[in-house]
Amino acid sequence: VFTPRELKDRIIAPSGLDLMQPLDLSLSAESWANLTRSLPTGELEPASGEFYPHVLVQSHRSVFTSVALPLRKPG
Repeated sequence: VFTPRELKDRIIAPSGLDLMQPLDLSLSAESWANLTRSLPTGELEPASGEFYPHVLVQSHRSVFTSVALPLRKPG
């Protein structure tokens, strides 16, 4: 689990590469509409009843998602 700063400090900067575009941390209303909860039993419960699209997972009070980091060599 990384914060935006940790992504920059621990992944991007040490790689010596540059991000090809600014980090976009926005999430659409559609993504939130299918929030998937992780239950104490370990089962997953998607809000819509469908596992697709699977973008956000909630465990207790925390919500997690993934990030794509398109990188390129400088210059």
